[in-house]
Amino acid sequence: MSFWSSLVLARSARPPVVTSASIGRFLRELFATGALVEGKNSLSCELKYGSNVDADDLPTDIVDWDESGTIGTFREYPWDRTEVFSSIRTLATDLEEQDKSVYRAHLSLGRLHPDIVSALTRNPSDERDRGLCLCDLSFRVGPELVAVLESESQAFVGWMGLSFSGPGYFSPWKYRQVREKAESIGLVHRATEVCRQAWPVPAESASKKAIANRRRLGKLWLYDDFALPLDWFWFVSETG
Repeated sequence: MSFWSSLVLARSARPPVVTSASIGRFLRELFATGALVEGKNSLSCELKYGSNVDADDLPTDIVDWDESGTIGTFREYPWDRTEVFSSIRTLATDLEEQDKSVYRAHLSLGRLHPDIVSALTRNPSDERDRGLCLCDLSFRVGPELVAVLESESQAFVGWMGLSFSGPGYFSPWKYRQVREKAESIGLVHRATEVCRQAWPVPAESASKKAIANRRRLGKLWLYDDFALPLDWFWFVSETG
């Protein structure tokens, strides 16, 4: 079985209007942080146009279930645009030249800087024979859903997400320990600030509903305070 894990920085507030041009500007600023290394790998850009991100909460993973409801087949999402680019600069320039509102987006942005990969890599050991390597970066617009291996359900945590992903799983690292590792990396801190500057979160207190939702997340809520003001927050997700 192939395990895949992600550390996700999600914008936990109502989404702003997102355009392809605003995504292009964001990518340019993100690349300027040095968090990404451009190599020979191609970068993919998938966009679905629409007036607003939260028109509904439908994800882009489409599954057709059999009559029993136990066997599902994944089907390609009907993107309006699917393209491959050779560099972040080329992708950013292309998007900046457009002025269309975005309803859903998935951008695979390539390899993370070696310093980030090194800090977020756990080698196999006697305690756990399967390691972890968070080495790829992606950005999504749409409902951000996270889950851990022992749970059969996904949790909604926001409308935009910057995802540090790779093969393996977190254990024996604790989820909060992974968040702390990421926050201690200078390049990751720069990337998080770009997210906050590109799409700032209103300075609002968390509502009673938001606090209740955070409590229901259990160990997926990686902070001590359930009443933190609205912001971009870290979450983990695992698939197997």
